[in-house]
Amino acid sequence: MQPTAQDRMQAFMDREDLFDLVRRERFARDQRRFDVMSECFHKDAYVRTSWA
Repeated sequence: MQPTAQDRMQAFMDREDLFDLVRRERFARDQRRFDVMSECFHKDAYVRTSWA
């Protein structure tokens, strides 16, 4: 069964939302805006990063 135009549009919008979230998190990290960065994660998320 082929996805409908509405299904394709919803998938596109979902991907854009995810990309926007990642961009916001990465920008906040680069700018040392940890308050903004933390808003990109679930409160119980375990995050491990490395700048090495």
